[in-house]
Amino acid sequence: KGLGSTGSNGWSEEDVPHLPCDACLEVDDQNFDEVVLKTKQDMLLEFYSPMCGHCAHFAPSFAQIAQLLGKSGDALAARMDLYHHQVPRSAKAAGFDIQSFPTLILVRPTTTSVKLVTYPRWRRDVNTVLSWVKEELAKPV
Repeated sequence: KGLGSTGSNGWSEEDVPHLPCDACLEVDDQNFDEVVLKTKQDMLLEFYSPMCGHCAHFAPSFAQIAQLLGKSGDALAARMDLYHHQVPRSAKAAGFDIQSFPTLILVRPTTTSVKLVTYPRWRRDVNTVLSWVKEELAKPV
């Protein structure tokens, strides 16, 4: 189980909120390598916990960001629930370092691996995040 393995903390699965994001690719420890590390397209990846208040507050904004990125074709949007899943060793080896929730990382494919750019700001509204993504995408990999 992930960071807050269900049951050991007194929470039942019914207590865990569902944070919908129809435009997001759902990443877990089983598909992480294929979806993220082998991506051929730029990807904005959110690491979150459905039990995190900041994540619950940000969820509608990320869903809107994902929808807008999908429409523009600028980048894929994906997310990984770290309440139910763990960051795989391969992710840690590639440089993924999750210290807080939510964490946004722009994954940029290179010829041999991926380049990671962590969102550096506390402000997480739709326009601020999208502006940051566009700024980063304009930079060479």
